[in-house]
Amino acid sequence: MVEALNYLASNILVDVDPMFKKQPICELCDQKPATTIVGYRSATGPTVSGWKYACGSCPTTPDEAKSFGFDDLFANPSATVSMLANLEDAGTTDWHSFMAMMQRLRSATNG
Repeated sequence: MVEALNYLASNILVDVDPMFKKQPICELCDQKPATTIVGYRSATGPTVSGWKYACGSCPTTPDEAKSFGFDDLFANPSATVSMLANLEDAGTTDWHSFMAMMQRLRSATNG
């Protein structure tokens, strides 16, 4: 029995991300598991107004302004508060767009 549990833990359960009930898929390529959040600059100014969750291996574009991993943002409550406060301190985050992305992420992960 112990051998079977060790096998499961080392070979099968390794790919399960306990962060989410269901692994979200990249909004850019629609194929790979998402691991990061990416913010894009507005065409009319410095505001970061387009937010997507992405796999991290999709090509970046010149209008990409912010990028951070799920592991950084959701590491613990303190990390989440700090990351969100840093986005607010920058004064360039379109919070409506950011929260719309968070709603999509919640839906994609069965949150």
